[in-house]
Amino acid sequence: DVRQFTPQDRPEVHRLYRDVAQGTNGLLNRGAYVWSRMEAPRGEQADGFLFSFDGELEAYLFMRRVAGKTYPWHDLEISDWKASTARGHAALRSFLRSHGSMVRYARYDGNVQDGLTAGMPEAAYTSTLDLSWMLRLLDVGSALSNRGYPKAVETELSFDVDDPLFGRSAHKLTVSGGRGRSEAAKSGEIRG
Repeated sequence: DVRQFTPQDRPEVHRLYRDVAQGTNGLLNRGAYVWSRMEAPRGEQADGFLFSFDGELEAYLFMRRVAGKTYPWHDLEISDWKASTARGHAALRSFLRSHGSMVRYARYDGNVQDGLTAGMPEAAYTSTLDLSWMLRLLDVGSALSNRGYPKAVETELSFDVDDPLFGRSAHKLTVSGGRGRSEAAKSGEIRG
């Protein structure tokens, strides 16, 4: 079942994003500002689509149609998408393929391992880095403990944490866990 997104769908879309983000490296918890940029990138309203099976949301997509460089082609600018199942990924790919007779390019932020281009043998893509940014973690232990991890991974890692800019004492940090959860514990001071 494919249907158009409405504002009443936000809680369900946000839940699906959170579920996917917990097991995916690099995805952050989103606040209202980031969500507004997904629905209206650069202040222009995107079209949202929901993909449900047996009454459960399994994928969503926000995109804008923009004039292409050559008439009659247009491009798709995908501001956000997520799929929680292989069936959701397949539905997104099918939906995008259905635009193939009029769309020259589809642009989105992602990587070749994120599932959107997988299974599209005709896909040709170019990877570019459009935005560089840095994130400073002030509480490394909490950041590593409170994020999600793949359920199949069980490991223990040790870090030396030192950020002289914020005057916190340097320390060793051990993170251990498995089955999607982890715990972090300080394990001593760094002596230098």
